[in-house]
Amino acid sequence: MSSGVHQHPNDVSGDAPFNRFEGPILHSAAVKEAPPDLAGKTVVMWGGGESASDIAFQISKTAARIYWCIPNGQWFVPKVVNRWWPFPSKRPKVGDQASSRVRLLLSPTRGFSPFINQFLQFSLGFNGHGQEAWRTHAPYHQSFFNKSYEVMPQVKSGKIVAKRDIERCEGNRIYFTDGSAVRADVMVTCSGYKLVAPFFEPGMKADPQQCYKYLFGTEPSVAFVGFVRPVIGSIPAIAELQSRYAAMVFAGRRALPPLADRERITRADAAFWNHRFRFTSRRLRGLVDMPYYNDQLARLIGCRPRFWKLLFTAPRKWWWAVSSPWNGCQFWLNDESHHERIFATFARYRFNQASEVYILLALAPILPFVGLISRIRLFINEHFVWRKQSAPRSVVCAAAADRRPAERAA
Repeated sequence: MSSGVHQHPNDVSGDAPFNRFEGPILHSAAVKEAPPDLAGKTVVMWGGGESASDIAFQISKTAARIYWCIPNGQWFVPKVVNRWWPFPSKRPKVGDQASSRVRLLLSPTRGFSPFINQFLQFSLGFNGHGQEAWRTHAPYHQSFFNKSYEVMPQVKSGKIVAKRDIERCEGNRIYFTDGSAVRADVMVTCSGYKLVAPFFEPGMKADPQQCYKYLFGTEPSVAFVGFVRPVIGSIPAIAELQSRYAAMVFAGRRALPPLADRERITRADAAFWNHRFRFTSRRLRGLVDMPYYNDQLARLIGCRPRFWKLLFTAPRKWWWAVSSPWNGCQFWLNDESHHERIFATFARYRFNQASEVYILLALAPILPFVGLISRIRLFINEHFVWRKQSAPRSVVCAAAADRRPAERAA
């Protein structure tokens, strides 16, 4: 059943601090294009997702000014840049290039991503955007990424004003947590959607965090495909592997662990991911690091690429496979009958792979030290510096064990 997850808007207009605002409050689902009646108006937006970025960009063309609140702060990372400093380039660089297996080996996203973390802060500003109000404690790849970067010129021009959060509303006047206030004509809340599955029995919820590998609930005849959300990457790239694993389970080609083991693994996984994304809104259920999560599913399926075998049998193919941007086709590499289409896909990104040579030669010796420094800085900040500061209202600081999710069933 294709139930969809973007059908029921999460309406927060009746909640504090929005419920005392006397102007119209629109959910992002109702804003498909820049409404003409917003021309010349002052708009307050709340929420930091990509829908919020797209809407802010569109209505900023006609509105007088937009005050944009992102309660948890945000990493903005562009999809395409002119070049990755200091690497030469004759054409734009795609951000996906940072997802190759080479870079994941040297700077794993499940760790502290040494170099990439520091590089983005150096080249694009703190947290990738440089707005003081939107700074976040979240290290690189440990909170939701916003890739709708087109809005940033409007922020830098002052047409869009960066704010942290709303403290209260009184009539048409909105007070922000930084002590400032503004009279607003309209408010737009980009508060996402609710997971609703009305076709289930009462008490049965579509909650990834209550499912084995965020996929199978207590009833093994039901699989929740497509409910997991990567901090960067795409839902279809995860749903393909989820579908493959679910199909193998339903066909009897893979057996799920006993229920007690599934529940134990589910609790461990939820604790791990909640701790990892503790700087992000708890509303975003099912957040994962896509490369790490996909590799877990690939091991369960038996399709994780055997790169060492490829290195010794076809070194040229191996280099293309490990230096190309992350692509779901890699999970068919073990079947040579698919190689023609797989390497045709890799070839489309061939022009970007020179930088991988630079990464290997120049950075491999120093990355362990950069990683160690990253770990020490986060430890000091989290245990000493940030504890003295009050946590934002919607930030979740889950007290969870710092351990990796169980890779396999016991």
